[in-house]
Amino acid sequence: MMKEKTLPMDAIDRLCREVAAKRLLFLAETPAGEPPEIVVDWPQAIPSDAANRFFQLAEGLESIFGQPVTLIELHAVANPARKVEITRHGREVWHA
Repeated sequence: MMKEKTLPMDAIDRLCREVAAKRLLFLAETPAGEPPEIVVDWPQAIPSDAANRFFQLAEGLESIFGQPVTLIELHAVANPARKVEITRHGREVWHA
């Protein structure tokens, strides 16, 4: 995972506002060579073009970090244990 002091927060802020995200979390360290896992939480009223916004966010994050990312939509996580893991270990890096 990228260290917080190296995060390009201006670019992340612009992108998250553009796609109307609620918050962005980074999960724990990922093995070398693996894409970082990033969780997006959308506002309660998800826009009608949610799929477009999801892919716009994924592509934007990949462009910002210069590498692929694994983007996870928090509301789509069906496994309760995985959701607990995300809420316990996810590090919030941006919120609206």
